[in-house]
Amino acid sequence: MKILIVTQYFWPENFRINDLARSLVERGHAVEVLTGKPNYPEGKIYPGYVAWGCRTELWQGIKIFRVPIASRGSGSGVRLALNYLSFILSGLLFAPWMSRKSRYDVLFVYAPSPIFQAIPASFLGWLKGCPVALWVQDLWPESAQATGYIRSSALLKLLEILVCYVYRHTDLLLVQSKAFKSPVALLAHGRPIVYFPNSVEPAFFNPPAMELPEIPGLAGEFSVLFAGNVGAGQAVEVILQAAEILQDYPSIHFVVVGTGSRWDWMRRQAEQRGLHNLHLAGHYPVETMPGLMRQASALLVSLANLPKMVRVQD
Repeated sequence: MKILIVTQYFWPENFRINDLARSLVERGHAVEVLTGKPNYPEGKIYPGYVAWGCRTELWQGIKIFRVPIASRGSGSGVRLALNYLSFILSGLLFAPWMSRKSRYDVLFVYAPSPIFQAIPASFLGWLKGCPVALWVQDLWPESAQATGYIRSSALLKLLEILVCYVYRHTDLLLVQSKAFKSPVALLAHGRPIVYFPNSVEPAFFNPPAMELPEIPGLAGEFSVLFAGNVGAGQAVEVILQAAEILQDYPSIHFVVVGTGSRWDWMRRQAEQRGLHNLHLAGHYPVETMPGLMRQASALLVSLANLPKMVRVQD
């Protein structure tokens, strides 16, 4: 089978789709990837790449088509919106030409935020006469609401209508969580939905032998580790509040590993509040995470608490 994977994020960015693409090749499938120029999570185009211009690469037997993209920047809602929009427009404009010599059995869309990256895939699927499968990683428009970038109820309703359009122009919807089935079905209007969970990173079930970085606060008497995206959807202000309440207990330290749109804000807040018990360690390779997690006394997962959205009625 010949498969085109459409994803805004791909190697050398660290996402689950990298392992899936490799495993498909190992099983004998021919895989090509349509993606942008790598810039996640730092928000800057990686060294060796430029934002504009198309580029074709070969990685582990996978042909990669890279289209122009505006970098996401750091903490700006406008920059993030331009980043999302640039991939959609570039995909519509350049993907048909770059893949003109290829014929596919299926187009597979890896869809963390934003879900609208499926639009160029649906267009390309129509041009090439092949089905489109969409692997839903984030619920939209809930994700847009959770980030805090969009608060207008009218805009959220508009996004919901656009999500309906995206779902209706795919042939199969895959969801990474069973809890996603019901909210996706409300907007999918009869499209088939299949539960297809994310795999675990190999480093977690077979940790590599390696020297771990020394992170302040992590190896102390009692450390609380948050590891992941540092964004509005993760309600990171709760971590700040907890650190502020517990700053008179010198044995307790909060450690944040990762970056995201709220990282700079957290750093400024920690400085302003004088939180010596909060350590913003930044981004580390996924291979280090099993060892770092074992050093922590407790692991913390936080998410924004938002009201349930009212769905658009036909």
